[in-house]
Amino acid sequence: TNMRAVFCRRCDLIVEVCHPQIVKEFGSLFLSHAHFMGVFIRMSKHPSCFRLTGEALSDWKEGEGRRVLFSGSVAELCPLAPNNVNTMAAAAVAAGALGFAGVRGEIVSDTALADSHLVEVEVTGCDGFSVNAVRRNPAALGAVTGSATYASFWSSVQGKCKLFFLSKIHFM
Repeated sequence: TNMRAVFCRRCDLIVEVCHPQIVKEFGSLFLSHAHFMGVFIRMSKHPSCFRLTGEALSDWKEGEGRRVLFSGSVAELCPLAPNNVNTMAAAAVAAGALGFAGVRGEIVSDTALADSHLVEVEVTGCDGFSVNAVRRNPAALGAVTGSATYASFWSSVQGKCKLFFLSKIHFM
């Protein structure tokens, strides 16, 4: 089959189940024509846990409930909440061709979340395919980062140290 002829038609999803040589030869061509998936991430926290630029939360009141503060591209969201969107930024980097402009993000202020942060991720593909994941991270009021994040980070660092046989770790 002529692999270049595949792109005479518009494609939204490419599922790679071929020999590695095909990916080596045509991988860049594949990625120039298709996004693998759509990605949406919602981060919900108590309003005291957000560090936003601007006045989006200047008028919050305890007990007000849920309020969507922003919904749009992660590219637009990052400057508004630079201390709160590392999960979304990492997803935008991992999403390859979608990037910061293609990954959708939403931040939600919710006064009912007094002891945790909630991250919901939805990845969608063709014909109704979707994967949804929800992570609840324990967090104190006013905490930008949930308490389980530190343990997760440290576990990742230790794993990398074992992988690359590093003998010392220095934090600055």
